[in-house]
Amino acid sequence: MFSSKNIYCKFNKFKYVFVDEFQDTDDVQIETITGLQKLFGPECRLFIVGDLKQSIYRFRGATLSAFEKVTDTSGIGKWKNYTLNRNYRTDRRLLDRFHLVFSEMGSEQILPYEETRDRLKSRVKKEYDDGQLICKVNVHSKNKEEMYDDLFKEITNQISKLEIISRSRKLSAEEKKIAILVRYNWQITNILKEADKAGVTIKVTEGGDLYRLPSTMDLYKLVMAITHPRNKVYLANLVRSNYVYLDVNLAKISGYTETNKLVHFKGDQSLIGEIVDVKIKESHLYSMIGELIKETN
Repeated sequence: MFSSKNIYCKFNKFKYVFVDEFQDTDDVQIETITGLQKLFGPECRLFIVGDLKQSIYRFRGATLSAFEKVTDTSGIGKWKNYTLNRNYRTDRRLLDRFHLVFSEMGSEQILPYEETRDRLKSRVKKEYDDGQLICKVNVHSKNKEEMYDDLFKEITNQISKLEIISRSRKLSAEEKKIAILVRYNWQITNILKEADKAGVTIKVTEGGDLYRLPSTMDLYKLVMAITHPRNKVYLANLVRSNYVYLDVNLAKISGYTETNKLVHFKGDQSLIGEIVDVKIKESHLYSMIGELIKETN
């Protein structure tokens, strides 16, 4: 894409490209990110942040070598590495247990992990006793009835614990939430059915709104305008995005309104300047697509 002659970057003087959750990027995304940084010029700085321990998109092509691939890319300058080891929301006792798990995974080369570089530390300590930090319930997934019974019993148990804690201090809305995480979306439907039978109320949050976020839409408009610099629609979208944003009436600039539209149709050059009959096939906000009605004798 970035070797295309259609790329036009004369007015794209961006100083920074920020990428979060970089551990979940695949090869195509890495090529796109580094390509944008090169396109914006040598003064543009690329900033990436991520945690390999949180990589969850291997099924989509993400790999643990994402950081190595981007840092080995030629032509994007020298890198400065920073490590964030302070955790502000997780109980330090849980972090100690996670450290043991990650250390074992590191020793078996399942994922890169070094204590001095990767271990997280925290000053947070919740009201729970050590034995209540992690509760393991052993149940076979094939025994559906027993599995759901144990799940709802544990939810009831956790609600009781939250009620006890709330007597000594006020809990925020987030602290009162009990999250149920599943591997597959179809498991949500099954849990909801069983919860309804058991009289347990569960609020479902599935999917994501990433591609509906204004920031995502603006990035899409930017990329499309860069890759199609002569396309009026893409350029108009960029003008109305947060990257540029000009409060202009595009309809007045183009000379068309909702009642005065341009009709596109195929016809012979001899029809130029003539009044002809056209059958409308598609109608858009400021334009229409039509079909020439041929006269019959």
